[in-house]
Amino acid sequence: MGHCRLHGDASTGLRTKDGFMRLIESKTKYGRFTKAEREKAKQISKKRGKIQKELKELEYWFVD
Repeated sequence: MGHCRLHGDASTGLRTKDGFMRLIESKTKYGRFTKAEREKAKQISKKRGKIQKELKELEYWFVD
C-alpha cells in the first residue's frame, strides 16, 4: 500500500463499489477542462478542419 501524500499515513484505498463510483464521478476534470469541454473542443476542431478543407478547394478552383 502507498502512503497519504498529505499525512504520511498508509492509504487504505477504496473499500466499496460505491466509494469507487464517487471517485470516478469526482474526477471529471483534467487540467482546466471538464470532459464535456474537451468533447466540445474536439467537435469545434473537426468543424474547423472541414471549413479549411472547403476553403482550400475553393481557392484551387478560383486560381484555375
